[in-house]
Amino acid sequence: MRGEHWIDCPEFGPLSILGYHVGERGGNPLRRHEILRRAFEEPFPWRVTRELSKEELAEWGTPRSRARFDKMIRSLESFSSNAQSRENARSYRTAIREWQSDAQWLRAEHGLRVASRWANLPSNPQQTAPRLLSPNPRGTARRSHDTTDRG
Repeated sequence: MRGEHWIDCPEFGPLSILGYHVGERGGNPLRRHEILRRAFEEPFPWRVTRELSKEELAEWGTPRSRARFDKMIRSLESFSSNAQSRENARSYRTAIREWQSDAQWLRAEHGLRVASRWANLPSNPQQTAPRLLSPNPRGTARRSHDTTDRG
């Protein structure tokens, strides 16, 4: 059985490949947060994409996307939940705390941005997003569902 210093995300998952670990191997929160920020904001480097199938890459979505954000949150929460359900969960205390803290940081740092970016999109995938109309007299575009004249 490995000690807590070996607790991390799956060995060949994107976060692990990018250097994200918790416990003794994880380093300080600033280092972990920088890895998470880059994982969310930037395209995955070749060393990640070569390890994942096309289906797995699709699950992670594109940089700064709702899919990427959701997958990262689900992953961190899953790591924590799985560790909590182990018989020796006490030995995972630091890892669990760090996964939970990092998920909270990710929500605080990027959650509002992701939510606001997607707030105006339809919840029903059959619907289409509002289309932009021609510019109004001030030169700014209006969405087709705008009911007020701002011109």
